[in-house]
Amino acid sequence: ACVVTDEGGCQDSLYLHVKHDVRVLHDTTVEQVCEGKAYEYNGEIYDSSWEVIFVKYLESTDYKWKRNKIGFEYFWENDIHLYYPDFYIEDLDLYIEVKGYKRDRDDYKWKSVNNLLVITAKEINAIKRGTFFL
Repeated sequence: ACVVTDEGGCQDSLYLHVKHDVRVLHDTTVEQVCEGKAYEYNGEIYDSSWEVIFVKYLESTDYKWKRNKIGFEYFWENDIHLYYPDFYIEDLDLYIEVKGYKRDRDDYKWKSVNNLLVITAKEINAIKRGTFFL
């Protein structure tokens, strides 16, 4: 759950976990912040605090990884769309999607990528406990 602060930002348990070196961009709206959008960490913009938590996990490993820029075509509602997973781990040839909640179209997106791992609350909590491993 998101709690709007006096400064107009958002606080939740995940944000509080990473806030010492993450900032919510001030030009976003409260609604965007509460939806988990526009977090800056080490000069990069991420869509959610969960993405930042996952990036910190990746930084703690020896894996070679990057933000994904490759789109995958998928068919949904009688049209072709492009889906961009969040990250790519080169050493494992694995795409990563960090997902807080699932929408109807997500299954169509995810089927378009054979080597995709979806990171959900379960994995984020395991990262926070130090029990998650790729």
